[in-house]
Amino acid sequence: MKAPRILAVAAMLIWLAQAAEAADEKEVILFNGKNFDGWTAVIGKPEFKLEDIWSVADGGILVCKGKGKPPGYLRTNRDDFENYTLTLQWRFPAGTPGGNSGVLVHASTPNALGVWPKSLEAQLNHKNAGDIWVIGTTCVIENADKRVVGGRHYNLTDDSERPSGEWNDYKIV
Repeated sequence: MKAPRILAVAAMLIWLAQAAEAADEKEVILFNGKNFDGWTAVIGKPEFKLEDIWSVADGGILVCKGKGKPPGYLRTNRDDFENYTLTLQWRFPAGTPGGNSGVLVHASTPNALGVWPKSLEAQLNHKNAGDIWVIGTTCVIENADKRVVGGRHYNLTDDSERPSGEWNDYKIV
């Protein structure tokens, strides 16, 4: 199945590092660390612009200052990924109680559920990192009878994230 878009959703702070296509192990850098070239903001309220919610901080860190309001996400303009591994680092600011964020992959239908496309969300919600949320589509996983509640597919580990202020590594295959 071809994944038309790789999307990033953030409530606090995400840094997209790289995506490697498994077929030929060719590394593709999705975020240049400087600006939003190659990215489009999808925002639930048309009066908001990308710059109202997102910025690039020192060292090429992608920052979301919207804290989920209004709802929305960034998406890469590339649509040629399949059989890939996406790696990234993320954190919530030090001294905060965490937040809710995620990485949307395999997006296929824009605005299927309000602003959200049909997709799979690799969860970054505080204390739930690693869960998968299924948005308007389906997903088959191992041990589904023990791990699936509604659209939430629980990960196989607890404590999958570091405390606020510390970087987490995420690898999505």
